[in-house]
Amino acid sequence: METQETQRMREQVLTGCQVDLVMGSLLGDEYLVKTTRGYAFRVNHGLAQKEYVNWKYHILKYFVRTMPKASGRCYYFRTVIHPSFQLFRSQFYKENRKCLSFDVVNQYLNSFVLAIWIMDDGAKDGNQSKFY
Repeated sequence: METQETQRMREQVLTGCQVDLVMGSLLGDEYLVKTTRGYAFRVNHGLAQKEYVNWKYHILKYFVRTMPKASGRCYYFRTVIHPSFQLFRSQFYKENRKCLSFDVVNQYLNSFVLAIWIMDDGAKDGNQSKFY
Protein backbone atom coordinates (compact mmCIF):
# COMPACT_ATOMS: atom_id res chain seq x y z
CA MET A 1 0.00 0.00 0.00
CA GLU A 2 1.27 3.45 -0.93
CA THR A 3 1.97 5.90 1.87
CA GLN A 4 0.76 9.49 1.88
CA GLU A 5 4.39 10.62 1.72
CA THR A 6 5.03 8.59 -1.45
CA GLN A 7 1.83 9.93 -3.02
CA ARG A 8 2.93 13.49 -2.18
CA MET A 9 6.30 12.83 -3.85
CA ARG A 10 4.58 11.62 -7.01
CA GLU A 11 2.34 14.68 -7.16
CA GLN A 12 5.14 17.20 -6.57
CA VAL A 13 6.46 19.02 -9.65
CA LEU A 14 10.18 18.81 -10.37
CA THR A 15 11.98 22.17 -10.26
CA GLY A 16 14.04 23.39 -13.20
CA CYS A 17 17.23 22.43 -11.35
CA GLN A 18 15.90 18.92 -10.70
CA VAL A 19 14.89 18.48 -14.35
CA ASP A 20 18.33 19.68 -15.45
CA LEU A 21 20.02 17.23 -13.08
CA VAL A 22 17.96 14.33 -14.42
CA MET A 23 18.56 15.40 -18.05
CA GLY A 24 22.33 15.77 -17.62
CA SER A 25 22.42 12.46 -15.79
CA LEU A 26 20.42 10.68 -18.49
CA LEU A 27 22.81 12.07 -21.09
CA GLY A 28 25.53 10.48 -18.95
CA ASP A 29 25.48 7.26 -16.97
CA GLU A 30 22.15 7.31 -15.14
CA TYR A 31 18.99 5.58 -16.26
CA LEU A 32 15.28 5.15 -15.69
CA VAL A 33 14.24 1.92 -13.98
CA LYS A 34 11.01 0.20 -15.03
CA THR A 35 8.81 -0.82 -12.12
CA THR A 36 5.37 -2.38 -12.03
CA ARG A 37 3.75 1.10 -11.88
CA GLY A 38 6.00 3.27 -14.07
CA TYR A 39 9.55 4.58 -14.08
CA ALA A 40 11.91 5.69 -11.34
CA PHE A 41 15.23 7.51 -11.74
CA ARG A 42 18.30 5.64 -10.47
CA VAL A 43 21.62 7.22 -9.56
CA ASN A 44 24.45 4.70 -9.42
CA HIS A 45 28.18 5.45 -9.20
CA GLY A 46 31.27 3.84 -7.73
CA LEU A 47 32.13 4.25 -4.05
CA ALA A 48 34.82 6.77 -4.99
CA GLN A 49 32.03 9.08 -6.19
CA LYS A 50 30.05 8.93 -2.94
CA GLU A 51 30.11 12.74 -2.51
CA TYR A 52 28.77 13.20 -6.04
CA VAL A 53 25.91 10.76 -5.37
CA ASN A 54 25.14 12.56 -2.09
CA TRP A 55 25.07 15.88 -3.95
CA LYS A 56 22.57 14.47 -6.48
CA TYR A 57 20.55 13.02 -3.61
CA HIS A 58 20.43 16.43 -1.92
CA ILE A 59 18.89 17.94 -5.07
CA LEU A 60 16.37 15.11 -5.53
CA LYS A 61 15.70 14.17 -1.89
CA TYR A 62 12.04 15.22 -2.06
CA PHE A 63 11.49 12.34 -4.49
CA VAL A 64 13.51 9.68 -2.62
CA ARG A 65 12.26 7.50 0.25
CA THR A 66 15.62 6.13 1.44
CA MET A 67 19.11 7.55 1.82
CA PRO A 68 21.83 6.52 -0.66
CA LYS A 69 23.47 3.22 0.18
CA ALA A 70 26.48 1.13 -0.72
CA SER A 71 26.32 -2.29 -2.33
CA GLY A 72 29.57 -3.93 -3.34
CA ARG A 73 31.56 -1.28 -5.18
CA CYS A 74 28.50 0.88 -5.95
CA TYR A 75 26.82 3.75 -4.14
CA TYR A 76 23.28 4.50 -5.26
CA PHE A 77 19.73 5.68 -4.64
CA ARG A 78 16.44 5.54 -6.51
CA THR A 79 13.54 7.96 -6.67
CA VAL A 80 9.89 7.09 -6.40
CA ILE A 81 7.96 6.57 -9.62
CA HIS A 82 7.01 9.96 -11.06
CA PRO A 83 4.94 11.02 -14.09
CA SER A 84 7.80 13.19 -15.37
CA PHE A 85 9.98 10.11 -15.71
CA GLN A 86 7.45 8.58 -18.13
CA LEU A 87 7.91 11.64 -20.37
CA PHE A 88 11.71 11.48 -20.06
CA ARG A 89 11.58 7.77 -20.85
CA SER A 90 9.72 8.44 -24.11
CA GLN A 91 12.30 11.08 -25.07
CA PHE A 92 15.46 9.12 -24.21
CA TYR A 93 14.57 5.49 -24.94
CA LYS A 94 13.64 3.73 -28.15
CA GLU A 95 12.85 0.02 -28.06
CA ASN A 96 14.13 -0.19 -24.44
CA ARG A 97 17.57 1.27 -25.33
CA LYS A 98 18.80 4.70 -24.41
CA CYS A 99 19.15 6.79 -27.57
CA LEU A 100 20.29 10.39 -27.76
CA SER A 101 18.69 12.58 -30.39
CA PHE A 102 19.87 16.04 -31.34
CA ASP A 103 16.34 17.35 -30.74
CA VAL A 104 16.31 16.17 -27.11
CA VAL A 105 19.87 17.35 -26.45
CA ASN A 106 19.12 20.78 -27.95
CA GLN A 107 15.84 21.05 -26.04
CA TYR A 108 17.45 20.55 -22.62
CA LEU A 109 21.11 21.53 -23.03
CA ASN A 110 22.32 24.37 -20.83
CA SER A 111 25.50 24.91 -18.80
CA PHE A 112 24.22 22.93 -15.76
CA VAL A 113 23.03 19.99 -17.89
CA LEU A 114 26.38 19.99 -19.70
CA ALA A 115 28.30 20.04 -16.40
CA ILE A 116 26.34 17.01 -15.13
CA TRP A 117 26.86 15.20 -18.43
CA ILE A 118 30.61 15.81 -18.25
CA MET A 119 30.82 14.70 -14.61
CA ASP A 120 28.86 11.54 -15.38
CA ASP A 121 30.33 10.53 -18.70
CA GLY A 122 33.23 12.81 -19.60
CA ALA A 123 36.98 12.65 -19.34
CA LYS A 124 39.82 15.06 -19.92
CA ASP A 125 42.27 13.98 -22.61
CA GLY A 126 45.04 16.53 -22.98
CA ASN A 127 43.34 19.77 -23.99
CA GLN A 128 40.14 17.99 -24.99
CA SER A 129 37.05 16.73 -23.24
CA LYS A 130 35.64 13.40 -24.37
CA PHE A 131 32.28 11.76 -23.75
CA TYR A 132 32.07 8.00 -23.54
